[in-house]
Amino acid sequence: MSAFAYRRHPLRRFVDERLAVAAVPALRPVFAGIAAALLGIAAVATVEQHRIAALDADVAVWRARVDAATRDDARRAIAERDLDRLRAAREELAAIRLASRRDLNALVRIGNALPPQTWLTSVARGDGDWSIGGRAGRIDAVGTLLTVLDAGGAARLVSVDASRRPGPLEFRIAAADR
Repeated sequence: MSAFAYRRHPLRRFVDERLAVAAVPALRPVFAGIAAALLGIAAVATVEQHRIAALDADVAVWRARVDAATRDDARRAIAERDLDRLRAAREELAAIRLASRRDLNALVRIGNALPPQTWLTSVARGDGDWSIGGRAGRIDAVGTLLTVLDAGGAARLVSVDASRRPGPLEFRIAAADR
């Protein structure tokens, strides 16, 4: 007996001692049912936990795929930007080639227009203008060259070395693009 002596009512003592022992065999099927239900709940919870773990693994796989697709999307955007830059550079290069062909054709035209005993010493290209320097054996050769270049009214004689020294005379012509 404990240090404290509780006084219990005799009816209460009867219910506690006699009824509990007598009710235990009658409650065994109830307890078995509750135990079976708890085992069933534990089994269902275990199965669901495994399904949740499998779904978590699937989510991780899909998350990795989405991340890879996002990285691929970023790489695609970079590649498109680089492709646009390369296309612009190609168009610019084509324009430069076309302009250089025009310049080369202009030089060929100037070279073909040179009269005998006339040669070029310098050709400079500015913003839409040409500066042509050269030497000629006679003054009428400079006039012939100027006439050929000035077919569209775009060439003018800038200077002619009119000194009486021996040798070819030097000239400078300015011409605009046509």
